[in-house]
Amino acid sequence: MKQTLKLSLAVTVLLAGGAYAHAARAEAPEAGRWVTENGNLEVEIAACGESYCGIVTQVLANNAMTGPGGEKMPMDPNAPSPVGKKILFDLQPMASGGWQGRIYNRASNKTYHSQLVAQGQGRLQVRIYEDDPTKGMIQVWRRCGLAAQ
Repeated sequence: MKQTLKLSLAVTVLLAGGAYAHAARAEAPEAGRWVTENGNLEVEIAACGESYCGIVTQVLANNAMTGPGGEKMPMDPNAPSPVGKKILFDLQPMASGGWQGRIYNRASNKTYHSQLVAQGQGRLQVRIYEDDPTKGMIQVWRRCGLAAQ
């Protein structure tokens, strides 16, 4: 009887702890739907197993990030739709706040390191880099439903 009670209590504590951890993680300010800086994609950031990821939920426009002169260039119209594609993956919490992982750029077909930090007022700073975070680029995504500022 004591053994059963101890086991039952241990399971309850584990389940409660797991539920608490999941609830805390689910409330990350970076979670939710975001529009990329160039306005092309709507991306949902959510828990994916032990990490977070971002999946394209809608194509809003079809421009590459930049052309050779910095202008927006049309994407290949014959390219497969990115809807349902995971473009942010392996996002893990950073000690300083926010999340660190990888980001896929469909225009270049390359994957880069990324850091995501909620900035308040419906803005998400997305730092994209190859090796050194200080030498990358920064985009600001906006939460869906909020006007661009």
